[in-house]
Amino acid sequence: MKNNNSISNFKDAPSKSKKILTTSALPYVNGLQHLGHLAGNNLPTDLYSRFLRQKGYEVLSVCGADMHGAAIEIGAEKEGLSVLDYSEKYFKKIISVYKKFNISYDIFSKTSIKENFELTQEIAKRLLENGFLVEKTIEMFFSKVDNRFLMDRLIEGVCPFCDFSNARGDQCDKCGELLTPQELKNPFSKISGDKNLELKKTRHLFLQLGKLKPKLEEWLANKRWDNTTAGIVKKWMKVELKDRCITRDLEWGVPVPFPNFENKVFYVWFDAPIAYLAMTKKLCLDRNIDPNEWIKDNNSTMWTQFMGKDNIVFHSIIFPAILLGADQNWKLVDTIKGLNFLNFEGEKFSKSNNVGIYLEDAIKLYQSDMLRYYLIINSPETADFNFKVELFKDTINKDLNNTLGNFVSRVTKFTAKYFDDNVPVPCQFTQEDVSFFDNIQSILDDYHRNMFSLNIKKSAENVRSLWIQGNKFITDNEPWKIVKNDRERTATILFICFQLIDLFRRTMKPLIPDTADKLSKMTPDLKLDDVIPDRFDLAVLPKGEKFSIIDNLFEKLE
Repeated sequence: MKNNNSISNFKDAPSKSKKILTTSALPYVNGLQHLGHLAGNNLPTDLYSRFLRQKGYEVLSVCGADMHGAAIEIGAEKEGLSVLDYSEKYFKKIISVYKKFNISYDIFSKTSIKENFELTQEIAKRLLENGFLVEKTIEMFFSKVDNRFLMDRLIEGVCPFCDFSNARGDQCDKCGELLTPQELKNPFSKISGDKNLELKKTRHLFLQLGKLKPKLEEWLANKRWDNTTAGIVKKWMKVELKDRCITRDLEWGVPVPFPNFENKVFYVWFDAPIAYLAMTKKLCLDRNIDPNEWIKDNNSTMWTQFMGKDNIVFHSIIFPAILLGADQNWKLVDTIKGLNFLNFEGEKFSKSNNVGIYLEDAIKLYQSDMLRYYLIINSPETADFNFKVELFKDTINKDLNNTLGNFVSRVTKFTAKYFDDNVPVPCQFTQEDVSFFDNIQSILDDYHRNMFSLNIKKSAENVRSLWIQGNKFITDNEPWKIVKNDRERTATILFICFQLIDLFRRTMKPLIPDTADKLSKMTPDLKLDDVIPDRFDLAVLPKGEKFSIIDNLFEKLE
């Protein structure tokens, strides 16, 4: 094997001295999670975090539920629950279903923890002291039918940019433009449908993004983000950054700690990103770790965030501006991995229109590894991806059953038949074997490069390439034809196949962890670690080691 790569040879690999913080966009507790949430946030975060742990990095993977906001008040009203009971109900559902999909967060908390209340209020006070908050009297829509001011997410209408008919008062989900309710055409109340909305005056606090633009430009200058993220950032930084309202006329949320604002709370998009720091702080305190090593900018931690493209502007511009304006040496994100949308059979996921598969239903229909594999190998990195049930079935049967499962099954069954239940003792490797080892090493190198570079889809394709090469190796060498006349060569072929199975196990554990754990049980007397090697090792599974037949890794989908 010619290559001699180690972690230091991969340009995007973090230094082993660095702590790695990974986060994904916080799900709202206003209903059930669907496959799009998994594909655009949780799975990429989990894949990367698991990989780094297996490479020996010190990793904290942090996420939690967004417990605040107008959408949650609407949901609670619809279900006849208090906002607290409603949010706790869906918080527990989210935790439960993420566990079933093996999402390995070190903490899954919520924005309503005291650490986030304290940190949000502290940062707001600093912004005020530093001259980046301004009080304004503004006009907001008021609904007499609902008897309340309508926050941006409580209003829908026609987008002024693309004419999408169900644009929200804060953002159009179709074209991605950030909006104000007054910009909508034909606005109406999302609560009651009231179209006779009245503009009334109310006082609020605004973050002066324009004043913070020089700080943002300096911070963004050295960022090298993916095309999705970079494109959105470039578009926003080209235009004037307007003051952005950070308070709301609501009762549920983080209270505003200033005089004459007693009946207002912070806008959900102000306190929610701050919760990344608050949740990390809570996790550190629970583990007796100094939080400042992780949430302060001391050059010891790298922070990578994963999220759908609709969340990028808040995390790449508005949230960093908040932390820069507070000027308290907070840790800022180093990398944002932006992903596109997952659609279902050509339509946008919609609970009300009965479009899509929700996680609670999906896990009852399919093994979690099937869904993990399909969503990652079709990760919507460069464009939206359309989930089709028929294509899902074909992919699982071809890749997981016919390629991976078939290889493991026939290697273990054939070996048990001719060599009892022991890993065969190899003899001399041929020149063709050495060339094959170089090929495997090349794929393993690509796998590392893609994982470190956050090329989610390509890293999964590398894992699949290893499976394909394993099948090609055994097919080309035909041990079933030579076993009676050349047991030594047959033993060598099968020995190599066992080493491949262990390499499969290690590299696929971030991708399909349940299946990797099944392969760990192949050698019950050998306690194997999960370290992903820099080099393909031909002596991980010792010759003569007892093994068990592994059959039916996956159920075939009909």
